[in-house]
Amino acid sequence: MAKRVELRSNLLSYNETAGGYIKYDVTASKVTEAEFKRLVKRANDRLYKLEKKGLTGKSKEYRMVEHYAVSDPNGKGSIYNVNSERGSIRFTSSLKGLNGKQKAYLINTVRNFMRAETSTIGGTKKAFNRAFETFVNGDGRSKVSNMTQEQYETLWSTYRDMVQKDELDSKGYNVFMELVENTNLYELSSDQIRKALSYIGTSEATSTAGIELDVLENVKMEEDFELEKI
Repeated sequence: MAKRVELRSNLLSYNETAGGYIKYDVTASKVTEAEFKRLVKRANDRLYKLEKKGLTGKSKEYRMVEHYAVSDPNGKGSIYNVNSERGSIRFTSSLKGLNGKQKAYLINTVRNFMRAETSTIGGTKKAFNRAFETFVNGDGRSKVSNMTQEQYETLWSTYRDMVQKDELDSKGYNVFMELVENTNLYELSSDQIRKALSYIGTSEATSTAGIELDVLENVKMEEDFELEKI
């Protein structure tokens, strides 16, 4: 049985880039329950396919769904069904008890997911390949031109996970990028990357260069792997 949907009293939308909420304006919807269920079925089929193909980390849209469903369940309200054992997330298919504005909020959320490039397998692969090529070929990235897609994914998935778990503070991104562009950080395993980045928060330096130096020194003294300038 589908659970009753409960939405936020204030309708807000999370912006991954800005790292916060923005106002989400909607108007009342006249979509029927049957029409909505058909839409949700298509959306949930896409979520299932992304999970089955192991593309949940590469799909920006799936990560947004995961953010609302797991990391911030109050962000949109209880509009997702999460199965922790199976590692699956699905949209709820019930509009029961919702007024017109609430229906529109839920419907628009599903429609926006369907419109997103990375809600599909093909779109996710294209977007990931494009992001990877843009990154390794960017200005000042000649030292990481040999980075593989697997290393790129490990690097960024580890960084995002640490940010979501509040394991990196506001100065973390700049230092992270300096380490990516000037050291062998991208060649390390996820656990090693996490350990190296954890030293950002313990540094008392105020400049990016100073923090980077502290990270390198701490890894050298405390860890059994090498992090060095390239």
